[in-house]
Amino acid sequence: MRDVFFLSAGRFQAPRGLVSPGPLWTLAKQELSLTVAVCERDDGSLVLVDAGFSEAVCENPMAGLGLLRGLALGVRLRPEDAVSLQLAALGYSRDRVRTVIATHLHADHISGAADFPDAEVVTTAEELRAFSSLSRDVAYRACDLAGAERIRVARLREGPRLGFSASLDLFGDGEVLLLDAGGHTPGSLAVGIRGPRNFWVHVGDAVFLDWEYGLGYEGPGRLATIFGADRKAMRRTYAAIRACVEDESRPVVVPSHDLNVFESLPQRPAPLEAAAA
Repeated sequence: MRDVFFLSAGRFQAPRGLVSPGPLWTLAKQELSLTVAVCERDDGSLVLVDAGFSEAVCENPMAGLGLLRGLALGVRLRPEDAVSLQLAALGYSRDRVRTVIATHLHADHISGAADFPDAEVVTTAEELRAFSSLSRDVAYRACDLAGAERIRVARLREGPRLGFSASLDLFGDGEVLLLDAGGHTPGSLAVGIRGPRNFWVHVGDAVFLDWEYGLGYEGPGRLATIFGADRKAMRRTYAAIRACVEDESRPVVVPSHDLNVFESLPQRPAPLEAAAA
């Protein structure tokens, strides 16, 4: 892996009482990130973990998402938040994105895949079934995979890794590991990324903020409970994240929406001389 860095594909505002361990009834809001991992492989191709919202949604969020969904999500989007435009500003053409790994298929994580027509979208069979059924989970939108010409269904058959019960080495070289993180949605993934200087585990919405998997807390948190598909599976995933943190490889856990975690991450490509070192 040549480089790994992270982009924030927009912001949300959520009631602090739903996302923090303090009092439930508070008028205060908490700002959340939408964190996308960008992995530059040695051949120059890019792998994204999640893709944020599409250019069309970022241009006009309320029209793209619908007024009720946009208000419910508390989205704060600007046109320049689209991942494709951020990559272009950094010198990466969209055709270099060959793989988009969806931690899950909610709109805020996969809508932006529409802006990368050369990319294969990777998801699980369980997640694709939930998405295709358009269940009561209003965060699934049929249009979000309408432009995906290639969808790869990943089957996690390689056994436990990093505390997670099932896994798949996506490219067979140990650089990108898919990990079973079900609970938030039926087929949620965590993604292990072995970069040149760090090892990251992007856990999507398995937890919203990092305090939720603290060793003294059983979880899930309030917002996670509201949006979670399977509370029992969520608790298993919380336990897996705790075990992951204790792994000898010392991975950095990256929840999609934790703004404080995002601000601690590398947010631009490494200088070429550093990447070559």
